[in-house]
Amino acid sequence: MAIVVTDGVSSYKNRTKEQARLAHNSGITVMAVGVGKSTDQVELQDIASDPDSKYLFHIDAFVGLKMIESTLASATCTSKICIHMVSVRLF
Repeated sequence: MAIVVTDGVSSYKNRTKEQARLAHNSGITVMAVGVGKSTDQVELQDIASDPDSKYLFHIDAFVGLKMIESTLASATCTSKICIHMVSVRLF
């Protein structure tokens, strides 16, 4: 599992897309979190695993990470040990 958090657009979109494809083909599930208004939705869709409804998020500011904290934790931590964790702290 990988979580990519970005507040902009990649300088090398083709490289980013290729690396995301390699990660997906290697069995790595990728969650993409776009922060702010300067993100590229298509690029985030390329980065995130499918379905986008499960692995792609957009928040207005970094403080919004707190609002999706439990979603990220439950999606990334599925073992019995993790399920019993009180919480994952992002800050």
